[in-house]
Amino acid sequence: MKRSKKILVGTLAICTVAALGISGTLAFLTDSEQVTNHFSMGDLDITIDEPHWDDDGTPEDDGGTPDDPGDDTPGTPGDGENLTPGDTRDKDPTVSAVEGDSYMRVVMMVEDADGNVITDETRLNLILQTIRYAEDDALKEGTGYSIDEISKYKTVNETLYTLDTKKSTAGIYYYNYNGIFKQGSKAELFSDAVIPTDWNHAEVTTVGKYQIVLQAQAIQSAGFSSSAAAFAAMDEEISAMPESIVDQNYKTVDEDSDSIFTIAGRTVSPE
Repeated sequence: MKRSKKILVGTLAICTVAALGISGTLAFLTDSEQVTNHFSMGDLDITIDEPHWDDDGTPEDDGGTPDDPGDDTPGTPGDGENLTPGDTRDKDPTVSAVEGDSYMRVVMMVEDADGNVITDETRLNLILQTIRYAEDDALKEGTGYSIDEISKYKTVNETLYTLDTKKSTAGIYYYNYNGIFKQGSKAELFSDAVIPTDWNHAEVTTVGKYQIVLQAQAIQSAGFSSSAAAFAAMDEEISAMPESIVDQNYKTVDEDSDSIFTIAGRTVSPE
């Protein structure tokens, strides 16, 4: 399900006109030339979506109306509903560089049902166990995997992203894209949601209700010598802005990232 919004600057056109004149001392010896220089500001546009994740499912057809009885068919749950230990789902948040080159990062926030960042280490470690990146569809949807089996896979795609350990804190993780995020590129953060087969009541109870919120942030690469310099400038500007302006100009939010997960009859995402 794709729900995303564009970020950063709009397009601005600036036209400057310069008149270059050479005039002789006699009235009949005159000349003039004009050069018009056209300038436009480039646009920067990224999106984030989950191509293989269906958050909503299909509604139940309960028979319709007397004039249109319908099929009386059951609906299908979203990908995150009615899960049990051993379930695996394709969950693949992917950032796309629609226009412009940039330095890009994804901020992953692990929150409880009320939107508060989770900081308990035991709870966070369990939640992070369910997020994996596997190349070439190595983790198959519908197949169960133990903790040992999924532990050989990284949490995120470390070929494309590096965890910023200095900026990250418990429950808020900054994953910086490696290098310049070129126009036309795509970068998948992780690929699967996996509920280990050997989870039991203790793990499910500890995890409780939670949500994972993803934000993709980008800033132009031109004019910066490194990603560190670019992100420092962006952080400084973000800190000085009202949140509403920040949302419009710097963030692309994956609105599917707060999908509902139900494990062993317990909801582990916002109600």
